Amino acid sequence: MTKSVKPIAFVSLIAITLFTSCQKAKENTYDSAENVYIDYWDSKADSVLSTFAFHPDKGSDTILVPVRIAGLARDYDRTFSLQVLKDSSTAKENVHYVPLLPIYTMLKNTTITRVPVVLLNTDPALTTRSVSLRIKLFSTPDLGANIPERNKTKLVFSNKLEHEKWWDMWFVASTWSVTKNQFFIIVTGLERLSEVGLDAPKNQYLASLVQAFLAAPLKWVEKNPTKGYKMDLRPDGNYDFYNINTPNNKVLYKKNNLNGLFYFIDENGNEVH
Repeated sequence: MTKSVKPIAFVSLIAITLFTSCQKAKENTYDSAENVYIDYWDSKADSVLSTFAFHPDKGSDTILVPVRIAGLARDYDRTFSLQVLKDSSTAKENVHYVPLLPIYTMLKNTTITRVPVVLLNTDPALTTRSVSLRIKLFSTPDLGANIPERNKTKLVFSNKLEHEKWWDMWFVASTWSVTKNQFFIIVTGLERLSEVGLDAPKNQYLASLVQAFLAAPLKWVEKNPTKGYKMDLRPDGNYDFYNINTPNNKVLYKKNNLNGLFYFIDENGNEVH
């Protein structure tokens, strides 16, 4: 009789051990599911670069930051916190970005959501410098943020343009400025021209559109009302050129008293030719 009990006891011990292991596995799965992290498009990325330079008529842009749960979906909503690290950000609230909400929701039966971060194109200084916005996940009673290498990111943005080599093929190199490059984008709707010699007729035509604009911007504004640009007469007899969506980003159209002609003034205070 004793011999028959021992195998039963041994099997019972194995069953208890397996049950305990399964319970621990379930607990570990549950614990891991309680953390959120920023799901970078590139697992090695730690920042996102953005520019308004190719869209001078846009007053804002929205970056969707993907936040994912490290675990399983649940059948109830859960909240998490994404905050701006103001001390280590150069971007200013309500100047460069819209304040974030205090709490965001991960909807039930989902493991990922995308938090909209709204960047603002209202600061004229963005044409000459970039600003950074550092954001970080923080724990809530519902979800932790205990994956240090994936709980924060940085958004770097500006309204800057760079002097690229394609410009020198179709314009006089010395005439490049951020302002004139912006006029090229506004007039043509393109970000750049090709560097292919066979495209010369087309590219020269496009370049000529920019020069025509510089010669008669008031006429261009009248002929292109849907583009949203205005030229307001100033008390001093000069004009401000701007888009209605970005009214703070004005370009001065000033009279040269020596020859009586008007010229746009670029970011360096020089006439645009």
